[in-house]
Amino acid sequence: MNEPTATSLKDRSCLSKKRYWSQVDALVMAARCLERRNLAGLGTYRCSNCGGWHLTRTDDSDCFMRA
Repeated sequence: MNEPTATSLKDRSCLSKKRYWSQVDALVMAARCLERRNLAGLGTYRCSNCGGWHLTRTDDSDCFMRA
């Protein structure tokens, strides 16, 4: 049986996330989540797998920007 590699797990984690085509789009959604669901502390980061932008609660990325 094939063991999943670190790369395949990383790719799969990207596929399960919502992708935004620009940082502005991702920041708008983070602000909406704060407003509508009271989800504070969301930020954005550029994904090295897909080149898009995702939301995150951590700020360990070089491209991180908090909404």
